[in-house]
Amino acid sequence: MAQGWRALEVEHLGGWLLRAAAGFTGRGNSALPLGDPGVPLPAAVDAVEAFYAARGLVPQVAVPRGLAAPICADGLDGGALDALLAARGWSVHTETAVMTAPVSALAAGPLLPGAEVVVSADPDEDWQAVYRYRGQVLPPEGLAVLTASPVRAFAAVREGGRTLAVARGTTTPFPTGAWLGITSVEVLPEARRRGLARALLAALADWGRASGASSAYLQVTWDNAAARALYASTGFTDHHGYAYRRAAPPA
Repeated sequence: MAQGWRALEVEHLGGWLLRAAAGFTGRGNSALPLGDPGVPLPAAVDAVEAFYAARGLVPQVAVPRGLAAPICADGLDGGALDALLAARGWSVHTETAVMTAPVSALAAGPLLPGAEVVVSADPDEDWQAVYRYRGQVLPPEGLAVLTASPVRAFAAVREGGRTLAVARGTTTPFPTGAWLGITSVEVLPEARRRGLARALLAALADWGRASGASSAYLQVTWDNAAARALYASTGFTDHHGYAYRRAAPPA
């Protein structure tokens, strides 16, 4: 997933990734604890704090939830890291579910006459106008993040020359087969409940399959019950979760 949503700056701390992208999204501006950081856990958190402080960003870590096994063989797990961050006063933000599905399961019903799905390598101005980040217009650094992955696709549903819904796809090689990552799903309020999100998922599944992907993932906030129900109805199931632990801003 980190390869499908690439930060503008990444440093390695052992098996951890320290990611920064001028504040655009939690995924682009959080430490990802993928394994042994190579130093004691308190020192690793100290390094995280220094990395983000140097960039004028609030330190935060994406802490995994509900994993069936420890992150790495030395016993470091989300619980130990979470406990340390909690003891340092880091607060919890954005509980998120990671859902997965076979690419073959993602199929769409028919679109209304006059509507079409278009898939492009880069987002045009209409695509960017529909996508919203925290309800705001896409910032320049956001476009850089969206286009950072080398294998990517931007899907849009258009009707009468107007873009009504958008989504982004990436494919990432993996030893057991490529993964399709689906992000940035957005449907204009007046166009909802018309199956447009399903059409976008199906279009990106077709694109991902052509790129060698057999499995798909997406990330959705835990409290977005409507979106989780929609994705579940298309074949996605919960795989694991994560939440951000965020340091208190300096006084």
